[in-house]
Amino acid sequence: MFNVTQQKNQKFSASKSFPVTTHAHSYNMCEVYMRKQGKDHFVYVLGKNGEPRSDVGLSVDIIHRYFNSNGGGAAIHQGSIQLTTDREGKVKLGHLKKVAGVTVRANQLGISHNWFIGNLSGGSANLLTYPSQVDVVEGETLEFPAAVLPKKSRKALSLIKTWSATPGSGSIVLEDLFDKVEVISGGDARDYSTIKLANLQEGTYKLKLKKLSKTIHITVHRGQYWD
Repeated sequence: MFNVTQQKNQKFSASKSFPVTTHAHSYNMCEVYMRKQGKDHFVYVLGKNGEPRSDVGLSVDIIHRYFNSNGGGAAIHQGSIQLTTDREGKVKLGHLKKVAGVTVRANQLGISHNWFIGNLSGGSANLLTYPSQVDVVEGETLEFPAAVLPKKSRKALSLIKTWSATPGSGSIVLEDLFDKVEVISGGDARDYSTIKLANLQEGTYKLKLKKLSKTIHITVHRGQYWD
């Protein structure tokens, strides 16, 4: 490139780093998730890009809220239930009323997960789990559960677009995107609300759930998924 000020040619370079999850120390390329839809709970087995894993055998243990072993505090479950995921990678568990916990094992994949079931509006919002990092492409819609929010409030959450010179370095705030956050009420004091993010452009973002002291780092890429 010709530098007009110095009247000579100079070499310039530009670089950009892209973090890639390689699973180098793991043989698992999928994970088990639980989701509540309406009054029912579902367990999903999804691959690294969110693709459903069908025909996966699951061993499910249900722990009843009011049962314990001989009064000693050790919870009793009613035995393992064997289920198989459908073409959407899910199994239906139902309403799970009076259930304290659920353990799901996908033995063929070497994956297991347990969840404690609670009344989210009764002080158990910390039972919700969130990823620390989410990677999506432009055009995708993100939805996160949250304890019932009476209305969208800056005291409860924030969304900002950030920029950093290199991965891992300090970031600066580019834009306040609070207006892009949509909060969908659960409609029932025993249910949870949904935080919806749509039409985010390429870049990095931080979604902060202030009352839960949770921060979710979101990276939006320009491109498309490979088949």
